[in-house]
Amino acid sequence: MANPLRERIKKGEKTRALWLEGASPVLAEAACYAGFRFLLIDDEHGPSSIETRTNTVRAITAGGGHAMVRVVANDVGQLKHLLDSGISTVMVPRVETADEARAAVEACRYPPHGSRGFAGEVRAARFGLDTGYADRAEDEVFLMLQIESKRGLENAEAIAAVDGVDMIFPGPYDLSGSLGLRGQTGHPDVLAGVDHIAETARKAGRWLGTVPHGPRTVADLIEDGYDLVIWNSDIGHAINAMRADAEATPSEWL
Repeated sequence: MANPLRERIKKGEKTRALWLEGASPVLAEAACYAGFRFLLIDDEHGPSSIETRTNTVRAITAGGGHAMVRVVANDVGQLKHLLDSGISTVMVPRVETADEARAAVEACRYPPHGSRGFAGEVRAARFGLDTGYADRAEDEVFLMLQIESKRGLENAEAIAAVDGVDMIFPGPYDLSGSLGLRGQTGHPDVLAGVDHIAETARKAGRWLGTVPHGPRTVADLIEDGYDLVIWNSDIGHAINAMRADAEATPSEWL
């Protein structure tokens, strides 16, 4: 099965996605029915367990969407669990060197091209019924690497040059902290850092993704050539709606 994100980007179509921070299959499915097709489950900062994440993926599929996941860290074991559960679009945070980038690529590939452990009866292979899964898996995986630290910024060119990386995803918030400017994503040094990462990614032929930062909106980033922008979340939308409801309600009723 072709990866729908790769297919969209290959055709030159831009994509706006939604973060999922609440580990809720119900909200994930509802987001699909509300109109979002691409949703990224945030295991790095969210509370998902393996079981919860798998059920969230099922809910997204039921709603006609495509599930993506940001792993906790660049770890072979975590990536193996993720891929075996049926995820084909993976984001790896805080990649700082070319060696770390190569490790992520290898973790997503079966031998002889990588180190991914093999099991035939996993969900990704329809519990063993899809006997051709292992032969196709390498082509189906879409790997996004985040560069979001001073060290990563310094090594951006080498990271982007690693074969097997599909997308470079600058992380402006963590980058601002690493540069001693935590939260100041509109600071000239942070914007220049993001632009340097983007430039090196483009030169290496990698696709680009990020989040709005500083003065740069979703529309600004799409116009600037970014292929994927992820903005807002299930929890953010819920909090905003509940806050508006509470503020419109007389305090003595609450």
